[in-house]
Amino acid sequence: MKRIHAGWCMLLTAAIVAHGQGAGLEFRVLDDIAKPTKDQADVQSSPTVFDGVKIVLKGAGNEVVAFQLLLQAKEKVTGINVRMAPFDSKIQPQCELFLEFYQKILRGGYGWGTGRGALPWQNKRYPDPLIPLVDPYAPAHGEIAQGFTLDPTNGPNQGVWVDVFIPKDFPAGSYKSVLSVEAAGTKREIPVSLQVYNFSLPDETHCDCYGELYGLDSDEKKFKDDPEGAWALYRRFIQMGHAHRFLPLLVSGSGPAPYARTVNTNGVQERLSAFQQKLILKDKLTWVDFDQWGKYYGEVLDGTLFTREQGYAGPCEKTPPSFFQAPFPELWSGGCGYMKENGGALDDPMRRFYANSASNFWNYVQSRKWDQTRFFCYIFDECDGGVDKGAETGKSRNAQVHRTMKDVQDAIDQGAGPGRINMMWTSHTRPGLWVGTSDDISDIIRWWVPNAAAYDVDFFRNLRARKSSETFWFYHDGQPAIGNHSVNETGIDLMTWGLMCWKYKVNGSFWWSMLNSWRPQHIFEDPCYSDGDDRWGNGTLVYPGKRLAVVGFKAIDGPVASFRMKSFRRGQQDYEYLWLLSQRKGSTIEADALLDKVIQAGLSKADGLKTPGWSQDPADWYKLRADAAVAITAAVH
Repeated sequence: MKRIHAGWCMLLTAAIVAHGQGAGLEFRVLDDIAKPTKDQADVQSSPTVFDGVKIVLKGAGNEVVAFQLLLQAKEKVTGINVRMAPFDSKIQPQCELFLEFYQKILRGGYGWGTGRGALPWQNKRYPDPLIPLVDPYAPAHGEIAQGFTLDPTNGPNQGVWVDVFIPKDFPAGSYKSVLSVEAAGTKREIPVSLQVYNFSLPDETHCDCYGELYGLDSDEKKFKDDPEGAWALYRRFIQMGHAHRFLPLLVSGSGPAPYARTVNTNGVQERLSAFQQKLILKDKLTWVDFDQWGKYYGEVLDGTLFTREQGYAGPCEKTPPSFFQAPFPELWSGGCGYMKENGGALDDPMRRFYANSASNFWNYVQSRKWDQTRFFCYIFDECDGGVDKGAETGKSRNAQVHRTMKDVQDAIDQGAGPGRINMMWTSHTRPGLWVGTSDDISDIIRWWVPNAAAYDVDFFRNLRARKSSETFWFYHDGQPAIGNHSVNETGIDLMTWGLMCWKYKVNGSFWWSMLNSWRPQHIFEDPCYSDGDDRWGNGTLVYPGKRLAVVGFKAIDGPVASFRMKSFRRGQQDYEYLWLLSQRKGSTIEADALLDKVIQAGLSKADGLKTPGWSQDPADWYKLRADAAVAITAAVH
């Protein structure tokens, strides 16, 4: 990569000086893949987004394109403001600017899986939380990070992330804007060029992504205490996810829930939550009351939450997710005494609970006309693994777990009808190991979610050929199976998730947690779900705006995005480029060939690789998208 044009740097340096100090700012323009540390000195501009004179952006309608402005200073500069001017178009792209917040990585080795691929982390600070320069939620849109300070004693670099959303059906052509940097009463403008293609990405997301929120904030009001207050915040997390082409939902029991009615000892009918009671009242509970669940989640399922009337502006407007979680609670994680006591079989009260609740739930879904949504239930979590002794005779632990799974799915099918609510399976084991034994689950599970290294490409390709209506996802593992999901990675790693789905015809991916920190008060500084995890950021993809005050900014009433979230979005959008190309061409042949140049191997096909089976050159990823755009444009004509 070439260094920024020297003359431009000198002009900017001369134009912006600190208060009475004479120290100037220099800048670099970076793509959305680069992730320099707070202290890295030898940062160069990215030719993919900067031609030495102007910032160059290219994109389709219904797409978000992004770049970074990296400011550098040798002496302290205060009161820095960065703004994007309106484009010279009747319809305005939506521009959002964020201050990159740097985290000191305390544990960054990424020992999970093969333990490969993490960027150097000792005494390094990487950006992840993206703090909005202005409040996107308050009507006044007051300043949050605008007017920031760059103090080189705390590191010479400060990144600003810029998102540009191109509305659907935006007229093709070239448009101009300027990015301005102001400080100490002086201003410098950097030209911006936006080329819009003659097509739009689809509103529907064809690569699923689901993630769980373990809490919006430990101090927030809960649904059971204040449903309206909790929903006012929660809905913004769902909207942010939708804008990045994924669906985040609170874990079972933390959000809107269906209720059952039972009679207490005084003969009075009470309204009880099946989530709170779990197995305690299993012989008395059947869900019959969905008013709260549907009142709030109905806005998601019919797409009205993603409208301008509801404060939403971004991709996939008015479009509901194609899948959703049915509200059965997760009761089994890693096994439990219940399965051992019953030999894996459900007892009659639990059968009735699942069957009757599924029947009532599906009747409700049909009454609201949501029955075209694919519903899954997350009841078991990593409850099996490996090959146990006794698998041939049906007496292994796995066999007991799988019998419970079968009984639960059978009861749900009895109530809702086969294939309408499918039980999700998560595991670190390749299920092909069990074929031919009593542990085999090929005809039990219909919503498959192994981790990325356990995603046996050949096994699932054959299974999909036989059972095309089933859903196939993967969740995290690490290089070389899939990109790492920690903070000390480049933007390429999480881009691989969506594109790996295209390469191996996987329906989507699953994040076990998008918000879960063992130090919730300090989540902006320590985004890990446990003290010992060396996958820095594991458990957190989105940050709670209420905690911004802890790191010196005004709190906001909504979520804060992350660098990694933007990287993940890029892969999801690139998937849609390939999907659109395949629709125009009538086959996946050309799209597959383009991707094969960038990703050679992943998932189980990466077995034995010492390095990732995908390109580490950002230019290759930009070329993939550009080549797809050319092919789509040609096909449009």
